[in-house]
Amino acid sequence: TQGDRAAFASQAGALARRGGLWVVKRGDSSNAKDMVIVGSDYSLSMSMNKGSAVDKWCEDAAARGEARVRDLMMGASEESKRPWMIQKYIERPLLIEQRKFHLRAMVLAVGRLKVYLHTQMIALTASRPYSTTSLEDLAAHASNHSVQERIGDVKASEGQDCLLKDLHHRVDSTPAIHKNACRLQGDKPDSIYVSGYGWHHTSSDPTGHRRDASFDPREFGSSWACDVWGEALRIVRVIFHAATHANDAAMEKKQARIFFPLPSCFEVFGVDLMLDLDGRVWLLEVNCDPDFNVFGDTHKAVAQRIVDDA
Repeated sequence: TQGDRAAFASQAGALARRGGLWVVKRGDSSNAKDMVIVGSDYSLSMSMNKGSAVDKWCEDAAARGEARVRDLMMGASEESKRPWMIQKYIERPLLIEQRKFHLRAMVLAVGRLKVYLHTQMIALTASRPYSTTSLEDLAAHASNHSVQERIGDVKASEGQDCLLKDLHHRVDSTPAIHKNACRLQGDKPDSIYVSGYGWHHTSSDPTGHRRDASFDPREFGSSWACDVWGEALRIVRVIFHAATHANDAAMEKKQARIFFPLPSCFEVFGVDLMLDLDGRVWLLEVNCDPDFNVFGDTHKAVAQRIVDDA
């Protein structure tokens, strides 16, 4: 209802007033459509003199964001039942030549349930330098391939894209990667599989992962990139554990309507991750039916290899 949307916009404003930046977007959309960044840049506010001037600056920024969210949602009456969500914005992202990027990891889910994570990830970059002075410039804030095609310079963006094995040469810094950031509660998944270059069998536990003999860390190009992939592995495990392990019967029934793996079937997912300046690996979103065109012409052979390996 219109009342629900107004309340949601007010909640976005309340979060923005608490400090930092927040992303408002549709929960089931793709291509960063209808995405709004709200709030005030915490680092900028902290550099200003404390007092009423800072309070007013933050309040004005939050109010502008709340108004943008309300205008966006009120104009979407024809899709009133589609969900919206508020997500914390990563304000201190690791950059490639001052440009924001995210990692696209390819995941293969088979049957009920084996999960494979491929080692070949691609870093997708924004076409404009990162800055929080203009929150409406999605060409700087959203590194989605489709956004760069729509409003940015896709050629400039693709020119910065690189594979995980080359990432340590391209990023502006290489902070030590936080390990064991994700922990599982309760029972572990029956099995999870990860890959070497192909899809090699191994098992994993919440505190680490054991690799089979064919797994060669040297293919990552550096121990730093290998650590990034290790955190991606843990995140993927948590995702699929959460999707298949409910706390009660009601939740299990609800989950089955959202994710229902079937025997003799498979599904490919694109998992988007981001690194920050403190070495943390963050989950952004999980995409069904991921577009392999994000690998572009330069890395087309890698995309084909991933498909062939599956």
